[in-house]
Amino acid sequence: MACASGEEAPAYPDAYVQPPGWDVALYERNQDSSSIIGPCVQCDDQNPCTRDICLTSGGCTTEPEPKGTSCDDGDACTGNDRCDGAGQCLGDPATDIVYRYHHLGTDAYYYSRSATGGPQGFGFEKKLFRIRREGDPQTVALYRLVSTKYSEFMLSVDANEAASWYQNNGVIGGIFPKQQPGTVPLYRLKANVTVLRHLTTLDAQERADSFAMEMTQGYVCPL
Repeated sequence: MACASGEEAPAYPDAYVQPPGWDVALYERNQDSSSIIGPCVQCDDQNPCTRDICLTSGGCTTEPEPKGTSCDDGDACTGNDRCDGAGQCLGDPATDIVYRYHHLGTDAYYYSRSATGGPQGFGFEKKLFRIRREGDPQTVALYRLVSTKYSEFMLSVDANEAASWYQNNGVIGGIFPKQQPGTVPLYRLKANVTVLRHLTTLDAQERADSFAMEMTQGYVCPL
């Protein structure tokens, strides 16, 4: 095919007409335009980290998006999602860890985003779950309430729950009111004893000998 004065030669062979969505870089890598039509919706594999390519044979092929390409891994518990260069979308944990402390003398529990320790008498027990920062628009605040009368701490989504016995002791973070991809239920158990005792956990059967289910408080990210 001849070029008029001032025109540049096409980046594909004369024998082929450039189809819609033609990827010149892809052609240059494969050096065989007879088998490649280019990107098309019929070959969409629903993976944000692959480029979908249709073949003249009617089949499909894919190639990974470049490493670092922005994507969405569909997990509410991750952030900074990006392609790994091998066709996978990966994210970093986007939440803080909540630690649980236990008082052996009173059998009360304390919760904090700090791993440096709880109030006097409370010893570290375990990492419990991950939680969003306060103010995340997808979440509601999870409060830590304190009762000096019953010498215990209780987590609640209501800052004024049992206000005659408990006072707001601060916000732990934000939890999802409805289940999102990647999240798990957060339960609050209540002790079968006269003195009020509460236990927030991911295990509805934890301490089943002395605690029973009280409510599902919301949804959080597992460790």
